[in-house]
Amino acid sequence: MLQDRLTQQAIEFHQAIHGSEPEYSPYKDASDAPFRGIPIETMNELVNKDEVSKELKAWKKSMTEQHSKVSHYAWVKGKEFTFIVDHHDKYILTCDLIHGKVKYLHKVKVRPPNPSERDLLNAALKKSHKLGHLYTEGTAIIDQHGREGVILSTFKEPIAYNNGTRAILPLYGDIEIFSQNKTISNTSILSIHLA
Repeated sequence: MLQDRLTQQAIEFHQAIHGSEPEYSPYKDASDAPFRGIPIETMNELVNKDEVSKELKAWKKSMTEQHSKVSHYAWVKGKEFTFIVDHHDKYILTCDLIHGKVKYLHKVKVRPPNPSERDLLNAALKKSHKLGHLYTEGTAIIDQHGREGVILSTFKEPIAYNNGTRAILPLYGDIEIFSQNKTISNTSILSIHLA
């Protein structure tokens, strides 16, 4: 595939010139990032700009075609980190992956996932499945910004449901950090301190 060849060329050229791999955005091999996360400007500097443009256009077209239908885990246009949990003729249930907010909407447009969104969703689901039992009231935590806090309510799914056909959701709960209470996803917790 031409995109893979261009990406490898760019990495090799950058290593030859600078002695290191190029910067990545948001990080190397982030989900749904073209050129393994190497910024387009960097790609244009290192390899044939016309080929980069052609591959980027083809990649965007392919992503748009793949993610054009309203379905479970489809991403909502105009909202970052918000995906569709369930959809019916009368409503569409969406979930904000960062804040754990669930909304019922009548109509949405979908979009391809932004770089790293699917990685974050998969990490949240994995964390919920493997470590969900640890997110209990009174447990000390450190958030993604290195701040200490405490879980105020045992983490749970943001909606109560028992429909086995619905998508699985990450766990959310209330925490307190610096005397401020807020609802967050388990993706916002860096570590849990067990007594």
